[in-house]
Amino acid sequence: MAATVSGISAANSSATPLAALGQFTGTALDCTFISSLSVGCYSDKAYHLSIDASADGSSWYLNTSVDAVAGVPIQLQIQPVLKYARVHVVNGSDTQTVLQLQTKYIVTGSGATTAQSNLYAYNGSSEVPVLCDTSGNLTLAHGTSSISVYGSGGQLSTDGSGKVIISQQSSIVTQPAAASVFRSLSITTAGQVAKASAGTLYSIVVSNSDTTDCYFKVYDKSTPPSSTDTPILTLAAPYPISPGGTASSYVYTFTFPQGILFSSGIAIRGSTQAADNANVSNAANTVIAHITFA
Repeated sequence: MAATVSGISAANSSATPLAALGQFTGTALDCTFISSLSVGCYSDKAYHLSIDASADGSSWYLNTSVDAVAGVPIQLQIQPVLKYARVHVVNGSDTQTVLQLQTKYIVTGSGATTAQSNLYAYNGSSEVPVLCDTSGNLTLAHGTSSISVYGSGGQLSTDGSGKVIISQQSSIVTQPAAASVFRSLSITTAGQVAKASAGTLYSIVVSNSDTTDCYFKVYDKSTPPSSTDTPILTLAAPYPISPGGTASSYVYTFTFPQGILFSSGIAIRGSTQAADNANVSNAANTVIAHITFA
């Protein structure tokens, strides 16, 4: 069963107007898997449009051309006759204020035969097809070394062995570093520093065996906090009562899968009340905390 894919050759398209007698020359487009090439163009000034052909990407010959009049959109369409093609525009004697040049291609594959995707790689001198088999695997058409690949939705690159790496235009996603652990065996009103520099908080585990509630407070500070500071987080760890009516111990887990960023540091303290300025402490060694951060 035949499959058809299409795309746009960015290196043979332009929206930049040309000066009087100015020229636009596209980049060599590998047409090995292209069945049809279509060039559409519009300008407010008269110009000459051509499609050139080449067997080696160096020596070029005229394939087809047209003298275009101002203000009339035109189209040239060919079935490539040689391995490479490129688009060439020569402006007339008047400076353009508008140029819309777009080169489209169509590729047809059949059965299990490798077919071209709608992506092209640029190896520094010409565009090289990126192939897609029926399982969706991407490879380069010609064993090209390290190159950049462009397509909709982001950028792709290859390491030369056929491995394709995808990255977004706006950001690059990296594997987070392994988390570190801070442990305190006695959370009281005395401030403690888990990390004395900027970091990301991922989880807090609090164990309360006191006979009163604990409010665990986290601060964006690189020094020990006090009751005059304002916490970023206030987490309740109530004291538990067993069914028999006696105090026991209970563990509270707070997780932040995406992490919470602290710009100065990660500092902690606790008190028996939720108010920011509360300064009544739990009994020593009754509240234990483990914090993970990076």
